[in-house]
Amino acid sequence: MFNNSDMSDISFTCEDSHQTFYAHKYVLATSSAVFKAMFYGDLAEKNSVLHLSDTDEKGLEEFLRFLYTDECNLTTDNVVSVINLSKKYIVPSLTEKCVKAVERMLKAENVMSFLEQATHFDERKLQTSCLKFIKSNTKQVVASEHFNNISQKTLASLLKLDCLDISEVELFQAVLKWSDFQCSKKDMDATRENRRSLIGDAIYDLRFLAMNEKEFAKNVATSELLTSEEIVPIYNKFNGIESPDLKWKISEKRGYNTPKPRAFPERSAAQLANMPYVTYNSR
Repeated sequence: MFNNSDMSDISFTCEDSHQTFYAHKYVLATSSAVFKAMFYGDLAEKNSVLHLSDTDEKGLEEFLRFLYTDECNLTTDNVVSVINLSKKYIVPSLTEKCVKAVERMLKAENVMSFLEQATHFDERKLQTSCLKFIKSNTKQVVASEHFNNISQKTLASLLKLDCLDISEVELFQAVLKWSDFQCSKKDMDATRENRRSLIGDAIYDLRFLAMNEKEFAKNVATSELLTSEEIVPIYNKFNGIESPDLKWKISEKRGYNTPKPRAFPERSAAQLANMPYVTYNSR
């Protein structure tokens, strides 16, 4: 009976497709409380054709196939659309099937996209699976082509994680690359101001104090992402001097074992006076 016009009393169309999918209200209503209310409730749908503007042909076909056969063919191309429909029409068994399928599909190249979709649909289990993959494959994930296309919100969520399989220097370089890509995408010059506006407050979740002084000088101080007023308190912290102007507080390295805070040396004024500092210019 799947997609069979015989005795069909409801049909579906979707965006960017001329395909019509034939269905039967009773079958749909027995699988979904939403369809039951739509077809047999007090405000029952009178139209015999339903146009769905929030899905595509591939997703709709597999969604309907599941309602008829309890089976569907899930791929990286259609699974997100199917999840969307399963949530919209409250078919938890299909949602669960989709989540398990995505878990098997996860790769460095697609995990950030799946994470954003899971966040959008508030699919917590899928979010957890994506984050678990990201934590153990961080270097490969940030090196993937899709990483530069993630939203600022997703970037901010990533930088708040304590456990990532990547050094802070590599993570900083990935964020810098992301900001440059976003500037280019939005036809903006890659100035400090533009980079910072795109990164937003997520910059304060970078752990500059988890780097050593040499790493910071080579990678961060020369990047021109920070102002001189922001850099000086960090150098002071590296050398045992506390500053009320320090905006970055976390010195723990990210990792799977609970790290101990880095110990910063206490140096005399004479020692500090003789230390070479990297020169930098504020824009």
